[in-house]
This record gives sequence, C-alpha cells and structure tokens, in this order.
Amino acid sequence: MTTTKKVNLTEAHNQWANRPMDQRFTNVPDFLNHLRLRQRNSYEREAMTDTMMVHHDDDALYLNGRTTKAELTNWSGGQLCQRMGAPASYLRKLPNDRAADLLNYHLQDMPASKYNVMFYEKPNYDVSGGATYTTQAITTEHYGRIFDADVATAIVDMNERTGNKFRNPVAYANGQFGAELEGAGLYASDRDMFMFMIDGGDRLDVGDRAKLHRGFFASNSEVGNSYLVLKFFLFNEVCGNNIVWGAQDITEFRMRHSKYAPTRFVNKAEPNLLEFINASGNREAEVIKRAMEYVLPEQDDEWWKSLSSGRNAQFTKGEVQSAIDMAELEEGQCETLWDLEQGFTAHARMKAHIDSRIDLETRAGKLLDIVRDSSTAVLTA
Repeated sequence: MTTTKKVNLTEAHNQWANRPMDQRFTNVPDFLNHLRLRQRNSYEREAMTDTMMVHHDDDALYLNGRTTKAELTNWSGGQLCQRMGAPASYLRKLPNDRAADLLNYHLQDMPASKYNVMFYEKPNYDVSGGATYTTQAITTEHYGRIFDADVATAIVDMNERTGNKFRNPVAYANGQFGAELEGAGLYASDRDMFMFMIDGGDRLDVGDRAKLHRGFFASNSEVGNSYLVLKFFLFNEVCGNNIVWGAQDITEFRMRHSKYAPTRFVNKAEPNLLEFINASGNREAEVIKRAMEYVLPEQDDEWWKSLSSGRNAQFTKGEVQSAIDMAELEEGQCETLWDLEQGFTAHARMKAHIDSRIDLETRAGKLLDIVRDSSTAVLTA
C-alpha cells in the first residue's frame, strides 16, 4: 500500500498507551537481548494429535512435550481449542481437571493431524532443580515461523551497516502523559513484538508543504498471532505520546507466516528494509518536490486519455475523474502530479473493501515514478 495523503499514524501511540510495564523497553540493546534469549530457549517439535495429552494441576494445564509439564499459555491453549473446534471461552471457566478431560477426549476423537508445537524453557528453575517449560504455540505443519528476534536483528544489523541512521523515539515514561521522557517504541510480549524507529531528526526540507523525517514500524508474531508487517513513511513530528503527525508517502509490506515465509523474509522483506534504511533522505525529498512542481497537461491532452485507455492503461475512466474531483475538493486544484496523486489516494479511502483500496493506492503510487529518476522526465502512461 502506498499513499501520499497526510494522516496521523496511531499504531505506536496505541502500543505506548496500552502495553504493561513488563512489555516495554527503553533501548534497542535490551529489547534485542530479550528477544534473542527467548529464541535461544525455544524449540519446535512436530506432534500428532493422537500422541498429545493434556495434564493438569490446581494452577494450570500442561501439554506433553520434551517434558511432561509444558504449561499451556492463554494463547497456546486457545490455539489448541481452535484446532479441535472446542470453545476456549467455555473451557476456561471449567475446573482444570474437567477442562483437561474434555481436551483429551477431543484429541483422541479427532482424526490424527500433524502440528508444529513450540515450547519455551524458562531461564529460572523450580525448587526441584528441573527446568520449567511453557507451550508457546500450536500451529499447522504449513506454518512458517519467523522469529521476532530475527526480525529485530535484521533491522539492527542493517541500521548499523548503514551508519545507525535510525533510533527509537522518546515518549512519556510508562504510558503516562506528562511523565519524564524516556526511550519508547519498543515492545514485546510472549506473542508479538513491535518496533518504531525514526531517522534521528534529520529534516527533509522540501518547502512549506512538506518538512519531513523518515520512520518505520515493524511488527511480528512468532506464535501465529499476526502477520509480519513493515510500514515505511515520511512524517512531520512524533509527540510525547508517540502519535506520528503528518505522515505521508506510506508504504506497507505485509507477509503471512506461510510455509516458505522464512525464505521470503530474507528474499523480499529484508531488501525492502535495507533500501529504506539506506535511502538518501534528500533523494526522497527531491521526488516530492518534483511532484509538487510538475505541472500536468491540460485535461483534453492525450496523456489523460492514455491513463484509462489503451494497452498501458493504469486506471478506469471513473477512477481518473474521481481523482480529479477529489484533488480539486481537498487541494483546491488538480494541476500538478502531487495534486493528482493525492486525489487518487483520497478516492481510494472511500472504497469499502480493503483489497480494492490497496490496489488503487498501489497503482496511484507508481505515478511518482514519472519524477523519480530524472528531473527532465516526460509524462507517459
């Protein structure tokens, strides 16, 4: 998805406002060490449902794994229920012995299926001297796990190789408005991670209409809770509660955890990260400036017709007219390439279905290619 309409991004603010204390990190080294420790102490096993068994005591439910006591978390317990078609919300209300009996009944009654089970060995040890374990995730055999630590490590390594251009922003401490400022934008739980990085305040000055910095979000779940998502953007400022103000030129990269996701992360996601981190801010600013200055032909020109007709048509006639109308409504004109780009993205926001909106925004984003390579580019469809 690509959009150039200015918006205020709230993802980082939501993380800042809602994360509990033990999921907050103020600096990248501590954040990365936490994720790496979790990865080192995790391991996967293939398991057939007819060999699984749920145990219990007064405190928790457990799944057999390398040990006989791998505690089911709220998340993995819900996954197990989902695999069997059992109502997790109902089972959580039952005493542990009855819940275990019902789960074991379903496990033995359902057709044998193969799953990938991820266990975690807790760094601490119980009073008997043996390690304790949790069951972190129960996913299908087609699930391709991308560890949170691998995502964060890739970001940190690329940033270091390109001169540490990006850092995490500051915010009011512990999600409390008006508190002292501290490092923010870094969050991790047993089911996900979120990183918010900015370019350290280097300003991209392209005139009164766009004084911008660069930033990106990265989020992932190694246990199947969400996609891998990278979101890159330019923005005006980020405030003390981590609302990103005046964001534009937003590009989102989204990847499912399918069977070959780890390979696709290396081949597709990492190059996108490296390109953005290593990009020259001045070059991006120049593209925006050129688009603002690039005067479009008169609307009876053949170029306008070529946008919606012929073998190289990029849009329908209705989309082009709607973009013109929206540009004139929101920008007061449709005279430059920048005006037209914003008209298309404004029209895209009105679409009810997300796939249609993303498709139009992606096609509209390619219009900036006209001014991306050369200041003397010629308008061609």
